[in-house]
Amino acid sequence: MPAARTAVRIGPSAAPVRIRRVPRTEPPYADTRAPAPDVPGQLPLAAAGRPAAAARPAGDGAAAGPGVGAERLAAWRFATRYAEILDERRPAGHLAPVADPAALPGLLAAALDGRAHLRALPRLPRPGAGRAGRRPAGRPGGGRVRLASLHLSTVRPGVVEVAATLAVPGGARALAFRLERRGEAWRATAAELIGATPRPTP
Repeated sequence: MPAARTAVRIGPSAAPVRIRRVPRTEPPYADTRAPAPDVPGQLPLAAAGRPAAAARPAGDGAAAGPGVGAERLAAWRFATRYAEILDERRPAGHLAPVADPAALPGLLAAALDGRAHLRALPRLPRPGAGRAGRRPAGRPGGGRVRLASLHLSTVRPGVVEVAATLAVPGGARALAFRLERRGEAWRATAAELIGATPRPTP
């Protein structure tokens, strides 16, 4: 069936312009393209599906059921939180959800010792600062204490020891801590910021 034509005149003296309607088209019933040729030397391997990501435990208490990486996730949470406490971005009491209750007093004391150690570090100039060495009052590093690396070692089933590197103003410090499984959660039972001197006991 021929396409309909419509004559349109534009302006009083313009020649008529014929507009044709676009004919209807339908997609082909099947793909008529030839299959792609095989690559020489290609192995007949089946496409592997993407591995499912491990489910992130609910809450921030380092809850970790059985599975690969559960203790690593708990170690990352503890070390990150510890660094934020050293930098005074968190209060020391925030260790409670990731610590064994019996070990919490010692962990809090160690965190406060580490904070005092970082406060005593020489104040280094910061790029773009108005005054050399100036940083916010009450902050040991001005938000610059962060987790740099994490290494786990299994002592026995349910017990891991962790060596973490923390980037601090002017260098780095090592953080060593131990995690033990308590039911379905990993809890810290000991921690030490290497190089930090404990405060004298009154």
